[in-house]
Amino acid sequence: MKNLFVILFGLGLLYCMAYLPSFIFYVFIGQYIQPILGVSQKIFFLGLNVTFVALFLSMCFWKRDKHNYH
Repeated sequence: MKNLFVILFGLGLLYCMAYLPSFIFYVFIGQYIQPILGVSQKIFFLGLNVTFVALFLSMCFWKRDKHNYH
């Protein structure tokens, strides 16, 4: 049960940390794309946050030993 709380807290922390890049993306690019897509700002931010969390987790768990180009 303790591990479940740690996992939920970690995912919540990652989701909260994704707000900064999502906001920066929205200010420079997203405000022009959002009306074209026809979604609300809340849904747009949710999609951006999920995208940035997925990118961060894939960067953390990428197998670096197989892709060493030195």
